[in-house]
Amino acid sequence: MKKTIKCLLLAVVIFNNKILLADKLMKLENQLLHKVDGVKGMMDETAIYKMSVLCKKTNIFQYGKIDKKTKDRNPQHEFQSNLYTLKELVEIEEKLKLEKNINTQEYKQKVEELNILKEKLKDEMMSILKPFLIDARGSYALMVALIQESCQKRNRPDSEMLKWDPKNEEVSFKKRITSLKSLDTFCTDLVNLQKDIVYSCPKATSMYEKWLKSQRKK
Repeated sequence: MKKTIKCLLLAVVIFNNKILLADKLMKLENQLLHKVDGVKGMMDETAIYKMSVLCKKTNIFQYGKIDKKTKDRNPQHEFQSNLYTLKELVEIEEKLKLEKNINTQEYKQKVEELNILKEKLKDEMMSILKPFLIDARGSYALMVALIQESCQKRNRPDSEMLKWDPKNEEVSFKKRITSLKSLDTFCTDLVNLQKDIVYSCPKATSMYEKWLKSQRKK
């Protein structure tokens, strides 16, 4: 069963080989999560499906969309008439920080355009995140516990997810995410959390696997 779950995660949740090699699946020990694993309307095939969709959209947001023919990644974010992945934009941002003493019009324009894009990407990520946040509101205490355990096991004590404020989610998110790098790191933490939850719910994952097979037969 563990092998099946891991294969399912690799096939459905993550879409970049380098990420798969770098990340390790963490089993969460939360007792309430184990109790609701496989319970219809709580942690079932629908919940796993929603998490897989969130992970897929976040991966596209970070790394670009995979071309079905070439299997290459197509960048999604436009900056100065070129398309970049979020990872590539982080590199541009870091390079500009090193050049902060350069007081030219070209430099200022580049920084300004990147800041505008950063705010746009924060809005885009929030739209991706909203369905997850809506679902999480009904089980706030459990989600906080899962975030804490996942971050602890992954040695991510400074993760922005730990500062989740359900009363003012969007404003809080935009205020905390101050750079493209912090946005990218948040995305990685978010995907890792979903992977950990899925890996820790074998019953729900089995239900999802059966649902996938039934869909293929149609």
